[in-house]
Amino acid sequence: VYIDSTRNYDYASAEVFPFLSNARDQGRCRFIGVTGNQADDVGKALASSKLDTVLVAFNLDLIWRRARTQVLPTARKTGTAMILAAVLQNARLATVRRDWLEAPPDWMNEPIRERFRRLYDIQEDCGIHLVELGLRFALGEPGVSTILVGAARPEEIEQSVAAVEAGPLPAALHQALEEIGLEEPHPFF
Repeated sequence: VYIDSTRNYDYASAEVFPFLSNARDQGRCRFIGVTGNQADDVGKALASSKLDTVLVAFNLDLIWRRARTQVLPTARKTGTAMILAAVLQNARLATVRRDWLEAPPDWMNEPIRERFRRLYDIQEDCGIHLVELGLRFALGEPGVSTILVGAARPEEIEQSVAAVEAGPLPAALHQALEEIGLEEPHPFF
C-alpha cells in the first residue's frame, strides 16, 4: 500500500510504533527503523517518530538527490542512522548507455536525459567506471551511515568493495557531479 502524499499521517500514533517502542524498551529489539523509496514519506515518518534508522532507496545518487532535503537534515538532527540503497538505480546508473540518449526509455524526460548525457561525459573524462563513481559519490555524503549495494555476480561485490576502499571522490570531480543533480522525485514508482 502506498502512502497518500496529500494526507497528513500521525506516524507516531500508528499502532506499530508504540508496539515497536515497547519492544525496544523491553530489550526485545535494539533498533526501530523505517524503509522506503519515496524520500518525502520517509522524511515525514522520521520527523514524527523516534526512529533509530531509516533506509531510503533511489533518492541519493549520481542523478537524484531528494533524500538530501527530505530525510538527511532530520536524520542528522536526531542522530538517526541513514542507510542509502539503490544508489545505482537498479543498474540504470551502473553502465554507460549512450543509446538511451538517442532513444530514451519511457521514464527519461528531457531534463533527465540531459543529466545522463552530462554524467556520461564526466565518466568518459575521468575514466572511472560508473559503479565506482556512484559508490564513491555516495560515500562523500555527510550523514550517511551505510550504503547498501546489491550484486548479481561475485565480481560485482569485488568492484563495490574496491570502490569503497578508494574512498570519496576528489573534490573537483565530486563538484562536477553535484552540478547535475535533480531534487525532484525519481520517476520509477
